[in-house]
Amino acid sequence: MKSLELLIVNQQIIYSDNTLALQERQIAERTIDITRDAFRENESYCDAQQAMEAYAREKDKGLRLNKGQDNYFGRNQHK
Repeated sequence: MKSLELLIVNQQIIYSDNTLALQERQIAERTIDITRDAFRENESYCDAQQAMEAYAREKDKGLRLNKGQDNYFGRNQHK
């Protein structure tokens, strides 16, 4: 579990750093969301870590605005 904690904290740091490129922050946000969803489904830290490590950005969808995500940081039209 220690490994998962370090991975999620690292993603949170990236997500929160407004000096980084928007795309890096979006990927971090989606990684965090996927990890939370995997944990919520089975309440398994192993599943959550596997989901985080396996996450690959959807190539056909790109990084479009998704409802409920703040991936446009202040420009979320769904709020």
